[in-house]
Amino acid sequence: MVDTEIEGRAAELVKVNEALQAVIADHKRAEHELVQQKILLETILKQAADAIVVCDPEGKITFANETARRLARIDPDQEISEISPEVWGEATDAHGVPVPAEERSLAKALRGEVTVGREACMARPDGSFYDILTSAAPLMNPRLGIVGAVATFSDITEHKRAYQALYESQALLQAIMDNSSRVIYLKDLEGRYLLVNRQYETLFHVDRGQIKGKTDYDLFPPEMAKAFRVNDITAAEAGIPMEFEEVVPHDDGLHTYLSNKFPMSAAGRCYGVCGISTDITEQKAAEKEIRAERDELEIEVQKRTEALAKTVEELREDITERKKAEAWLQGLIETTQDAVVSIDHEGHIVMFNPAAERIFGYRKDEVLGKKVNMLMAEPYASQHDFYLTRYEQSGERRAIGAVRILEARRKSGEVFPIELSVTQVVAGEEVRYAAFIRDISEKSKLQEKLIESERLAAIGAMSAGLAHEIGNPLNGMSMSMQLLERRLSKQGSFDDAILSIVQRVKAEISRLDNLLQDFSYFSRREKYNFKPVSLATVAGEVFSLEAGSYSLQGIQVKQNFPSDLPLVLADRDRLKQAMLNLCKNAAEAMPEGGTLTVQAYKSKDELILEIIDTGNGIPEGLDIFAPFATTKSTGTGLGLMVVRQIVAAHGGAISYTSGKGKGTTFRITLPITPVEVLA
Repeated sequence: MVDTEIEGRAAELVKVNEALQAVIADHKRAEHELVQQKILLETILKQAADAIVVCDPEGKITFANETARRLARIDPDQEISEISPEVWGEATDAHGVPVPAEERSLAKALRGEVTVGREACMARPDGSFYDILTSAAPLMNPRLGIVGAVATFSDITEHKRAYQALYESQALLQAIMDNSSRVIYLKDLEGRYLLVNRQYETLFHVDRGQIKGKTDYDLFPPEMAKAFRVNDITAAEAGIPMEFEEVVPHDDGLHTYLSNKFPMSAAGRCYGVCGISTDITEQKAAEKEIRAERDELEIEVQKRTEALAKTVEELREDITERKKAEAWLQGLIETTQDAVVSIDHEGHIVMFNPAAERIFGYRKDEVLGKKVNMLMAEPYASQHDFYLTRYEQSGERRAIGAVRILEARRKSGEVFPIELSVTQVVAGEEVRYAAFIRDISEKSKLQEKLIESERLAAIGAMSAGLAHEIGNPLNGMSMSMQLLERRLSKQGSFDDAILSIVQRVKAEISRLDNLLQDFSYFSRREKYNFKPVSLATVAGEVFSLEAGSYSLQGIQVKQNFPSDLPLVLADRDRLKQAMLNLCKNAAEAMPEGGTLTVQAYKSKDELILEIIDTGNGIPEGLDIFAPFATTKSTGTGLGLMVVRQIVAAHGGAISYTSGKGKGTTFRITLPITPVEVLA
């Protein structure tokens, strides 16, 4: 019986032990979960953006997260037991009143009080300040009561500064508005007032606090309020500043305002309309008075206009006659073939007619206001200012009133002969000088051609006489020398000196015969067969004849003839003779070899043929077109005269440029014959 009871009790003990083991396991499991939750809670608290501080019932700090340590500038490695509440500094409330230690949030929480959103300013021991927003509550244990306190606080220093700056900015804006003489107001999109300035309050006897939320319908007669509302909506919908004239009641009656209204936006959305209104009542009244005065003035002007109408008509007729005369004179100046150039008393060009543009090559805008010296050749250009000054001072005339022939300069730099007539024009106190200029280049060329023709005719007449008087005796001399040479040859032996003399005499007779042949060319009346001719073709024929000779002399030949070069009306053989003579002279000028260039191009209504060598050039002072002028020991000095006569017969001209050691360029100018004549 006893054994049975013992066994029963043992079984019960086993069950109790098993239950106790289960309770212990559950306790351990709960304790583990509690540790894990504590670790998680501490991790969250440490990383929280707000500062979190926990203290025991005696007020001793038991926990402070990283944010709290950073605000108090506590060393992260400092033990929590070493931290006292004083490290967060002395506190003052929002009004700057010091907060006693017993009134701080943690102290009040230890007494069971809860603090929510309390604002304070903290002064650290190092003298720096920061603003916080704090909340605190007691830590309660059901059995033990208050076992500590927890406080959280946020650093609102930057927020406070931004708020202060915003407050000061708004205060400044309000001060500016309140000190403006204009009426300034802001309404929302429903027409409700958000703010007004002091001028608005003064004029309409309202308080800015009372008017907020009201509309124009609460302040003004319906018709006026409706007009204001329409203008507000128009400005808001337009999205740009707009101006309106608005009538508003004042104590002394209706006033007219010029209202500048514009939409107010934030974050891309329009939230209201701002208006700045200026009282223009006096201005409108002044405008009305001005209109009345203007009407009276218009009546007076009308009377005077009628009184002056007859005088004006007479003046108009006089002006018409003058304009006709001026138009006639201007037309004459614009259409005359002579250049008309006018200058002021300092020599600046003030008039430059179309003929002047054509003759000098300048456009009017290129010369107006510039010194007239630019149109003159030397020495006239450098002397003109002196002559003009002397005339202005002494009145001594030299060019004025006389026709003179002198030289001018084109834009291209070409110097050309002109006939000049200068007159003085006085208009009131202004003095001008007008010059009438005629280009006599063609006239000079014709005179030169006439002189040359007369000269060639004289040479021709002389040549005919020489050919007759000298030719026959020269033939007899030549035959006698040939007979003498034969007889000496038949004798078999003769003195070499005599033979040398005979040969020299024969050479001189041959030279004289060639000279007579050239003279005979001038005495003959050559007939020219003019036909359309290609300069390139004639040049090719010349070079085909002389190609071998040029190659032996080491002369390189270059030709440049454009494919669209017009034909010329010429005698092919005579033109070839002239070109051959010039190329022969060019080759003889390059005994050591060189380059012979023949080229042609069109210039206005003329063809230019150029023959260029790289020889030593023509000596200065030598008139190469004069009879017997030559630089060669065997030349007659008549070859270029022949070329000149051929060119003249074609209605052309020949010229040259040369430089010592730089070669010579002969330039033949031939007229371009119209296509219908060539056909």
